[in-house]
Amino acid sequence: MRFDPSSVEGAIFWGVVAGLLTSVLLFVIGLLVTKIALPWYEALVFKGVDLRGIWVQHFDKHGAHYSVQVSLEQHAHRVSGSASFSKSGTGQEDYVQLFSVEGSTWEGFLVLNLRSTNRKSLSFVAGLLKVKDRGNSLVGHWVYRGGLTDEAEAEALHLVRKA
Repeated sequence: MRFDPSSVEGAIFWGVVAGLLTSVLLFVIGLLVTKIALPWYEALVFKGVDLRGIWVQHFDKHGAHYSVQVSLEQHAHRVSGSASFSKSGTGQEDYVQLFSVEGSTWEGFLVLNLRSTNRKSLSFVAGLLKVKDRGNSLVGHWVYRGGLTDEAEAEALHLVRKA
């Protein structure tokens, strides 16, 4: 095979090489913009509350101890992270459920959507929380898929920032 660009085979070969290199270059530039430039710019201009960190709630209900921990990362209005819910003190019904977290902030409120990370134990949670106490607590409600009833259940939530 000749790689002379003046031949038909050479023109096709160099055209394909140029196309592939252009695609790779555009892909890398796109990644740089979305992963570095945009987050930097958003952090520069964002003037809202900083919710990054670990948020917790502990409570007892029906003889069981419940613990909620949410770890949040934030890029301007977008929030993401992980969460864990655990129930202990009841023996056979004890569990730990892990979640991935996505959400957003707007006008002093936080909307969260949680989805279980274990596909063998599916659970979903949606929450609406108000930022309170100068950014040190999140107060509101969440709706989740009940483990025993498989119905939508709701309850109050009060997360506090872990020091």
